[in-house]
Amino acid sequence: MTATATRRLVTGHGDPDAPATLAGFHDFMAADGTLCDYAAAPDVERLADALIAACPELRFLQEVVIRYVWRRKAQTSQGRQVLGTCKPLTGLPKFALGGGEFIVVLNAEGCRDAHLTAWQQEALIFHELCHIAPADPGDPAARPTGCAHDAELFFAEVRRYGAWQRDLTRAAETFAQIPLVGA
Repeated sequence: MTATATRRLVTGHGDPDAPATLAGFHDFMAADGTLCDYAAAPDVERLADALIAACPELRFLQEVVIRYVWRRKAQTSQGRQVLGTCKPLTGLPKFALGGGEFIVVLNAEGCRDAHLTAWQQEALIFHELCHIAPADPGDPAARPTGCAHDAELFFAEVRRYGAWQRDLTRAAETFAQIPLVGA
């Protein structure tokens, strides 16, 4: 069985190994012909909506207003390429986008440089949506919040010391339970 046969896109159609649908140069052109740093991402929003509808762990996001945009230029953080971010939407950006609670920004140049497949793009969007934690069920006024990754690690640390802390133990248990497909 091939990796493609074991994987299925959340939309139910398309080849997981096909190139991802990314914003192109023309998507960043304003009506007056100037080049913009950000562009609307309706395809990303449609894919995110499909993920939210299909994945039980994301269904709480059905009532959350999330904005989706492409960033034209690649971005790095601490020497690593950043393919996307998800952050609470506040201040001027919230006003400019007409409201919303969170913003997911995908980096078009970085995704293009990484040669993302449709499967990897779906995984990236899922990853960014996982940065939103459900509201506290005990507080009726609570809203979803931003959250960090489940585990922070260095490969060298794990090679030398193994799963020495709770986050790493949980990660090891999770990896042991699933077949790793892909990249």
